[in-house]
Amino acid sequence: MDQHLIAAAIERAMLKDMEWGKDDCCLWVCDLIAEATRVDLAKPLRGYRSRIGAARRLKAYASGGLVEAAIKLAATARLKPAVWPWSGALVGVVSDTNGPALAIFHNGAWLGRTQRGVTALPPHAAVIAWELPKCRR
Repeated sequence: MDQHLIAAAIERAMLKDMEWGKDDCCLWVCDLIAEATRVDLAKPLRGYRSRIGAARRLKAYASGGLVEAAIKLAATARLKPAVWPWSGALVGVVSDTNGPALAIFHNGAWLGRTQRGVTALPPHAAVIAWELPKCRR
């Protein structure tokens, strides 16, 4: 993925607090992927405005939470599963003390949106990952 797109996305995230339904952990990553590839992985999930709304949307879409929705979204987009050790342009579900979140793999770390910016997690934080769609710019 283009270094400039990622740098710009990080800069935007650092300028304001995360907002559910606009740039939360799922939509921040999916918007970045859409900007690079023209593939909107989050299209069936958009429209919520709160954490509860996000949880309801995920449950309605995939009968579960973030992991189940990510698996269904990846299958729908025909993304190829990635295997450990992670390398290349990837999207995945990471887990830390805050629970699962969507993240993008870049320069050997998982980048994910937080309430007040972006965090970088180590490679082993991912529980599942897929190769990104090819760039369509």
